[in-house]
Amino acid sequence: MTRFNPFVFVQEVREEVAKVTWPTWKEVWVTSVMVLIMVVLASLFFLLADQVIGQFVKALLGLGGANRTSARRTGRGRGRCPNRRIATDITAPRRRVRRKA
Repeated sequence: MTRFNPFVFVQEVREEVAKVTWPTWKEVWVTSVMVLIMVVLASLFFLLADQVIGQFVKALLGLGGANRTSARRTGRGRGRCPNRRIATDITAPRRRVRRKA
């Protein structure tokens, strides 16, 4: 078995790197733009697919719009105003309460 010589290794690496054909700046630019376009298209595709699948699952499970009315009927989703005088529903607009001086 031969011994490892780091100087010979570095020399061989330099010889191999010299054989490499490096891309031009134009090729790098065009390839980068193509990758960016594909990333945008893929993200739009997965956004659309996620929305369609989400709507399908909501329709399949019967949850489309039922959350708001069930929260109102059962009393869940109710909070208190900061001054704790009146209870407010999260779906109703908040009223301003005048404070006594």
